[in-house]
Amino acid sequence: MFKHFDLVIPQPDFKDKIVADIIELEKLRGNQINPGVNRKVFNQLKQVFHLVESLYSARIEGNRTTISDYVQDKTEGKKEAQTFKEIENIEKALCFIDICFSRDSEQPPIDKAFLCTLHKILTDELSPEKEGSYNPGGYRQGNVTISHAAYTPPLNVKVPDYMDELINFINQPADLQDVLLKVAIAHHRLVWIHPFDNGNGRMARILTYAMLKKAKFDKISLLNTAAIFCINREQYFENLAKADTGAAEGLLDWCRFVLSGLLSELTKLRKLLDAEFFRNHILKPAVDYTITNELISPDEGKVLNLSIANPDNLVMAKDIGQILNDKTPRQVTYITAKMLENELLQKENENSRKYLINIMQKHILRGVIENLSKEGFTQHLEHS
Repeated sequence: MFKHFDLVIPQPDFKDKIVADIIELEKLRGNQINPGVNRKVFNQLKQVFHLVESLYSARIEGNRTTISDYVQDKTEGKKEAQTFKEIENIEKALCFIDICFSRDSEQPPIDKAFLCTLHKILTDELSPEKEGSYNPGGYRQGNVTISHAAYTPPLNVKVPDYMDELINFINQPADLQDVLLKVAIAHHRLVWIHPFDNGNGRMARILTYAMLKKAKFDKISLLNTAAIFCINREQYFENLAKADTGAAEGLLDWCRFVLSGLLSELTKLRKLLDAEFFRNHILKPAVDYTITNELISPDEGKVLNLSIANPDNLVMAKDIGQILNDKTPRQVTYITAKMLENELLQKENENSRKYLINIMQKHILRGVIENLSKEGFTQHLEHS
């Protein structure tokens, strides 16, 4: 049965733990990112986290693709299965948000056009009977029920009004202590309205990412926001159900769940953003993995490890010649060209003669993800 309740930000007691979480999160928002590695490598790490974020979000909807399956599909360029397309679409939506809210561009409002564009991206080329939509980018035309919810969403004729209210709520300035509470409430409200015929859960999680990005949480490009909801899928739905009642305590329980998860994820990122940790616990073991499994030659491994060891990750032909000192200049040139051809190395820029490791190369990517998992950054994705 449908029951209206007002869209408001719940106000916790000063002694509530959520207040301490908000204070800690605000401290993290002010931190500047200084990855200590080449910006190109760091941007590739962002791509890896978008991949993981997309897998988590799809997992909540029942997609059982493992990270190994998806990496293989992504690197081999098949992209045929609907399950893989769903994940790819989430990646595209995250990239779209990054572009919209980059520091160098004029930031758009999170309005109807923005949300409908995201819905089109998320449902692109997906079957309406599965994870696609009969009306991509448009509000639902009929009434719906939700299998795992005790409430009934509003009638379809009321959806535009409720969405206008939500969009206005999102774009209204908020007091500092209310910014993160507003993010959590907006996530729930979109799921509660259920404005689209499909993809509402994915849309809510994407909206969370967009609102945090717009609120200048600079670490957000590495933050796995979907992990907040996926690590314990049952808790996610239980806390959504508490908020569905509209009671202040139920809404606060939902906010506690979201903000404690957000703080946990951002705290983990502190470790990953330490340059020495990233080099020694993620990149170097990834290269060792490729060598041990004979996916690359020992000589190629030496070149990649040199790139990892250098503060700017850059190597020149003379550096490669010095580390491969048993090779002739012609052999060094051949090895370098082969590594560029196989995408183990990439140029600093199009005309540069400086090279650096390419962590998106399929063999290295597998090693990077394996070590991210080992260190607790990408849990629960290897089992179907």
